[in-house]
This record gives sequence, C-alpha cells and structure tokens, in this order.
Amino acid sequence: MSWHGQQDTVNPYPGSADLRWGYAVPVAAQSWARLNGCRSGPQATAVTAHVTRLTYTDCRQGADVVLYRISNGAHVWPGVTEPGTEIDASRILWDFVSRFRLPPVRG
Repeated sequence: MSWHGQQDTVNPYPGSADLRWGYAVPVAAQSWARLNGCRSGPQATAVTAHVTRLTYTDCRQGADVVLYRISNGAHVWPGVTEPGTEIDASRILWDFVSRFRLPPVRG
C-alpha cells in the first residue's frame, strides 16, 4: 500500500538521479507486485478527480499491491498534512492492514 503525489519534489514520481529513490514510482509498484507473485494488474480505478488507485491482485497469500496516484499531491501524508488531496491515507491504510491477522502466539 502506498500513495504518491505526482507533484512530489522530494521523491519525484517519474524518478530522479538520487540513489535513494532513483526509479519511477510505477516501477517500484511493479517490483513489489513481482516480488509478491501478483498475476493481475495494474487495474486503474478513479477514486476522485485527482486520485487513481492502481491495484495488482491475485498475489501470493493475498498480498495485493496498491498504489494511490495523486495528480495534485506533493510529498505529504494525504488527508492530514494536505487536506486537499481528497483521500484519508490513515483510514485507507487501516482498512487495508486490518484485513490481515497474525496467528496467536503460543508460549
């Protein structure tokens, strides 16, 4: 699960020469999808006028890869530090991770 603003100047969406984040954001999502064994995607779904969800599915152990592309977004946490991004990243992240449960610890 990630979101990335296309106006991000810290980690530019199309990539940069910076060795910490030199590759483009779609390449990062594709890499995670490959590592997770996803067999479908990316499926693009418009969420709002400025947000598109790109989803890779049919992944090993249900480990789908989801990228929220924010056309008017910068390097911020959507919905809290930049209310105009039209989505609430905290809620979206919680909805995503709460689907998964760890097995009980046996001691």
